[in-house]
Amino acid sequence: MLNNASKYALGVAVLGVLAAIAASDRAAAVVLVGVAIVAAVIAYGEGRSVGPDLAPFAAPDAPVTTTPVDPADVPSGSIGPMVVGLGAAAAFAGGGLGPRWVLVGSLFALVGVGIWTFDTYRTPGVLDARDATNVDHRLVSPIALPVGAFALAILIAFCFSRVLLAVSETASWVIAFIVAAIVLTILTLIAQRVPTSRAVAILGAVGLVGTLIAGGAGASAGERDFESHATVFPTATILAKGIAFDRKVMGLPADSDAEIIFTNLDVGTFHNVAVYSADERSLPLFNGRPIAKGNEIYKLHTPDPGTYTYVCDFHPAMVGELRVTEATESSEEGHE
Repeated sequence: MLNNASKYALGVAVLGVLAAIAASDRAAAVVLVGVAIVAAVIAYGEGRSVGPDLAPFAAPDAPVTTTPVDPADVPSGSIGPMVVGLGAAAAFAGGGLGPRWVLVGSLFALVGVGIWTFDTYRTPGVLDARDATNVDHRLVSPIALPVGAFALAILIAFCFSRVLLAVSETASWVIAFIVAAIVLTILTLIAQRVPTSRAVAILGAVGLVGTLIAGGAGASAGERDFESHATVFPTATILAKGIAFDRKVMGLPADSDAEIIFTNLDVGTFHNVAVYSADERSLPLFNGRPIAKGNEIYKLHTPDPGTYTYVCDFHPAMVGELRVTEATESSEEGHE
């Protein structure tokens, strides 16, 4: 049977579906359908868990019944809901103020939920022992167990990685193989003969403490030196300031992949670096993307050895000479 709360939620679901049908934007339609689904789930939950909220039928001549209320049965006030509301408001305001507000608001809301739950548990007469056990079994345990297991797995993986990164490459895979074999052996023994809970707890505690100690030692020792396999490109640097390049000559090796690191200090004014043949500027050999500020790394394949011209396409007076030499020669000319 539908109660008032489920009727309101079901109405929101229907309005969400109708609005999604009428929406012309696909993203808006997806959001509205999501709202409708959430509202429908809430309506179902309210109808199934709360039940009818109508007053029971009473005959006109039925005697009046009274239920005494003990002041101890009234729960004391809690600031938890207010903290949750403030945190939620800050989190929603973060959509316009920045991600820091979202993070701070979310933390406030979590603290409020904790305060609210604590106040509910400590209020006398609100929850008896059986209700508290049901809450633990149906709410706390299903959330705490997977979250705790995930956090423990991340902690163990982090500590173990510190050890593997601190030792040599050969020692790292040897240690990993030995530890994996030990873990597999222990799990096999547990599966064949289930030990007592105390033995499992002691074994797990010893393993966790050993992992933490080894991880701390590995972190303090630092990582081993890794061989870099990154490709090093010939590089030339140039900057634009005051509608002028800071250099008149650049040098790069011929027939190779190279980089030109360009910095535009004229904020708000577009500049770029384009490379042309010295005697023909109609067709650029390379045309860099224009920027109005900041840095840009141009990647190009250099032409044959020779002398070329680099210029800003927006300001023809900004011009310089690019000297492309054989790869065995110096690839970078000095400032001129």
